[in-house]
Amino acid sequence: MSNVIKTVRRTPKSFDTDVMYKNVWKSLARDFRSSLGFDFLREEEYLLDQGIQEFRGIKWPSRTLAPVSYFKAEAQMKNLFKRYRFKDDLYTDQELEELTTRKFLATQTRVASHSGSLPHRAFLVIQKARSIITKILGDYDEQEHVKACRFGKRASVGCPNKESYLDSKLSRPLTGTRDHIEWFKRHLSDDKLLSDSLDQCSPKGKPTYEECDTLALVNVAKSYKTKRSILPNTIIGGFYTYGLGKLYQNRLAHIGLDIRHLQKKHQRLVKLFSKTRTHATADLTAASDSYAVWLVMMLLPRKWFHVTNFGRISKVRTADTVTTMSSFMTMGIGFTFQLQTLLFYGILKAIKELSGTEGMLSVYGDDLIYPSSMHPYVRQIFIDIGFILNDDKTFVRENFRESCGSDCYCGFDVRPFQPEGVCQLLTGRMYVLLLYKTINGLLRRWREHEINITLRYLYSEILRVDDSLLQVPPDFADYSGIKVAQPRKDFLLPWALCEDTHVKECSPRFIWNCTMKVPFSYNSTGIYGIQFPYYKLHARDRAVKTQCIYYWDSLRAKENLDTNEEDRFDSDFRFNPLTDTLSEGAIRWTKLKPERGFRSRLSGRRFKYLQAVVNSKDNPSVIRQTGSTSRWTEDAGLVA
Repeated sequence: MSNVIKTVRRTPKSFDTDVMYKNVWKSLARDFRSSLGFDFLREEEYLLDQGIQEFRGIKWPSRTLAPVSYFKAEAQMKNLFKRYRFKDDLYTDQELEELTTRKFLATQTRVASHSGSLPHRAFLVIQKARSIITKILGDYDEQEHVKACRFGKRASVGCPNKESYLDSKLSRPLTGTRDHIEWFKRHLSDDKLLSDSLDQCSPKGKPTYEECDTLALVNVAKSYKTKRSILPNTIIGGFYTYGLGKLYQNRLAHIGLDIRHLQKKHQRLVKLFSKTRTHATADLTAASDSYAVWLVMMLLPRKWFHVTNFGRISKVRTADTVTTMSSFMTMGIGFTFQLQTLLFYGILKAIKELSGTEGMLSVYGDDLIYPSSMHPYVRQIFIDIGFILNDDKTFVRENFRESCGSDCYCGFDVRPFQPEGVCQLLTGRMYVLLLYKTINGLLRRWREHEINITLRYLYSEILRVDDSLLQVPPDFADYSGIKVAQPRKDFLLPWALCEDTHVKECSPRFIWNCTMKVPFSYNSTGIYGIQFPYYKLHARDRAVKTQCIYYWDSLRAKENLDTNEEDRFDSDFRFNPLTDTLSEGAIRWTKLKPERGFRSRLSGRRFKYLQAVVNSKDNPSVIRQTGSTSRWTEDAGLVA
């Protein structure tokens, strides 16, 4: 008789993010009750216990006369779940998809119903705005446009996102309308390097083309009650419109509207105007989709209109139909954000000059800042030309202002922490990374003593998986550990050990990878820093099939001083570092495995074969490693 030993494979323990975030809400409520009263949000907590659908139905009152502390706390509790979707939330995935598609089609119907016949007041504004926009744009330079064009590195017609590497995307048939393809072929004759690169990418030795006159509507995550509609462009259409968007961006920078820095500027302005109330902040519903063809034709100079209209594809495919859009531009197209910034600025400046209003103007997409006294004129003109002001996000008389991700009340930042995502069952380190991201998000909005109960809960959740709490310098990623100005030592909390280290003894590769480009402290004996553990998302390597196209792309980026943060101005493309991929990044060289080499015939030295790689778009792996920085050595000692 033989003994049989059975091996039982244990399933890793999983953690429900729904449960975690509900507990965060309840912990925050307990924290705030210590200063705001025992009854603060008692009824709302009861409804949350009943179910998330009951919680979503709460009618939150306006608190524009409340003390700052109360306003900020209630805003946090109201909006904590705004961008997060629970498993049994108000709408299912299918319902959200249908709701968003219907909303998009309703906007097209609304835009088409506006005949374009304007009252005299609106005609005067449009006429003045066209004059202002014409001076800003100047002459169109085709060579400048062509030199600014680059290929996108995200999904496009004929290429899904997971295969949107440059060498992979351009090995496929290049999609575009017939006119776009003819324009691209003419351009190739003047760009020998690009032409040769495409020849190398194509399996047939020459690029192939595929005509496409329809874009598919894609709905991406936005909030629990709606999605955002975008139209991924064709490969050649994205190339053309990217360059055109850069032209508009450069023209805007010449008048002080540098889109690269406007977000921070708006965040400073709303803090000031929430105290003075001299200027209003406004937001529009379906802003880019509301620009009809006739309106853009009236606002843009003729040459600029023709070259911009050439980049459009007007047919859109929804779930079961193909329709012709009434909108001139939509999100997902390379010039949309820059063009709507320019057009809104021209309209507002025309209203300001015609009304004789004093004050400043600033525009970032559909985030508008203008003098409060001008608001009645703005509202009326926008109605005349077919726009809808979003009253929930437009503030004129209150001591509250909102723009570009900054919420300010009476001069104080009251922006709530709003985690993004959907219900997940996370295991091990992925759950820990989400907890660290939540902690750092809360600490950006609240002091530690204000949310002490919540922090203790999140710490305890981390310690269910790990044996210590990691602490990292403030310039590390949110998920790498708890950001602290100085390393801490607490007898009640198991902080990970941070030790002084003599970095000079480490390898150059260790120094480069672990310092995060923070300068070291030097003295007579060498380089010193503090060594600490932290988490890092490590992208897998993907072998590059053809290198020449990356060389062309790098030269084009340097020529235009462009980082190619594609669609960085479109809020459609938001990546969660816990679930989505890292950026493709620049081409790198790694040793081949197995590590075989060759001997030089000239020197006799042995070299390793290298492989060109880029970051893979697959989910990255999570690693725990040790880093070193001198940032913590500026003040000696650990913080107890």
